[in-house]
Amino acid sequence: GIDIGGLDASIVAGFPGSFNSFWQQSGRAGRRGGTSVSVFIASSSPLDQFIMQNNEWFFAKSAEEGRIDPENPYIFTDHVKCATFELPFKISSKESRKEEVGRRKCGDSGLFGDNLQDALDYLAEDGIIRKIESRQTPTDDNLPTSYFLLSTYYWSDRSYPAEGISLRSATADNVVIIDVTKGRNAVIGEMDRPSAKEMVFKNAVYLHRGRQFIVENLDIENRKCLVVEADVNYFTDGLVKRDIKVLSEDEEISSRGDAEAQRSDKQCEIVFKVTLGDILVRSQVSKFKKIKFWTHENIGYGDIDLSEEEMQTRALMLTFPPDTKAGQYLQAFERTEDAGAALSGAGTLIKQIAPVYLLCDSRDIGIAERVRDPHFGIPALYIYDKYPGGTGLAEALAEKLNGLFHAAYETVAQCSCKNGCPSCVGPAGGKAEAKGLLRALIV
Repeated sequence: GIDIGGLDASIVAGFPGSFNSFWQQSGRAGRRGGTSVSVFIASSSPLDQFIMQNNEWFFAKSAEEGRIDPENPYIFTDHVKCATFELPFKISSKESRKEEVGRRKCGDSGLFGDNLQDALDYLAEDGIIRKIESRQTPTDDNLPTSYFLLSTYYWSDRSYPAEGISLRSATADNVVIIDVTKGRNAVIGEMDRPSAKEMVFKNAVYLHRGRQFIVENLDIENRKCLVVEADVNYFTDGLVKRDIKVLSEDEEISSRGDAEAQRSDKQCEIVFKVTLGDILVRSQVSKFKKIKFWTHENIGYGDIDLSEEEMQTRALMLTFPPDTKAGQYLQAFERTEDAGAALSGAGTLIKQIAPVYLLCDSRDIGIAERVRDPHFGIPALYIYDKYPGGTGLAEALAEKLNGLFHAAYETVAQCSCKNGCPSCVGPAGGKAEAKGLLRALIV
């Protein structure tokens, strides 16, 4: 490796996705206390172009805050597995079924919260842990003198649970990427199954340590992806068809336009509505496009034959009823295609710029636009977490929507293109429509 303690200069080619990563990469130069320089070379992505147009904001921006969801059912269940392996759980029927007793008890709610009983019962039904019930005599003088039922949960599986937990994804169902160039047969990486279907399909370009590989075969059943080293001037992007079903609406927020009117209890205009809840995402990759490096030109297409993928996750659902400012803007279009272009362009910008406000990559966020949503019956824009169960991104973004819409609007307004380009809404066009919608969304 390189002794980075002696580096005097560093080059960051494209924004890495978060301020934490950017300053970490820039800080590799000048570690001995001398004069150093770091050069940022922006790409044509909307996020990079927004940074170039707002350099004072960039240097004043603090690092992102990390968001986690400790009640994610996939992550939580894995932690309960590991805890049961270390020490059996004991739960009393005389106390709240959601509490822990014995060495694990902590206050009134316990260390594992209110979902512990459900997780234990689920694992017991699956045969991973074993439940044993026994009658015990209360030792607390405040309890009546009688027997109570004590349920003890023991680890009964042969596996070591920590081995099956991924530190990079909500689940450990990963696809191993194997380099088979000239018979090497070397593992160079791994990827979760849903992402593998969208990124390492047959004939996709896979980048690893600055080298390019072409995918020869993706074997989902055996969780293997075979790649061969190549030298091409493009990367690939899967075209994904998504169907979204709303499972629950947990919280609804109305965004009003006149902040001064809100403080004085005057009538103020509702700009759009926000609903936070659970959704089921069905996705299937049917085609992919080849995109040229640096210019982001589309230079070809290809077909993909893979099965459908299902994922339950958390989402931020933006809806635009006719009585809202954004809804009225969309209703004014005579053609449905123009309303769709407005939603699609705005969604593209939101997906690319949202990582500035969240500690994530743009690939961690999913966007789905609906001109007439089947569930709400009106135009809607879904922003969802692309990890099973959600990791808290939707909840974090709900608090930062106005700043995000401001940044997206400034990016498209400052872009010098006529109808759309890779630096704003994308080459498909719809710049004017998206710009108008984003302006209507600003509170």
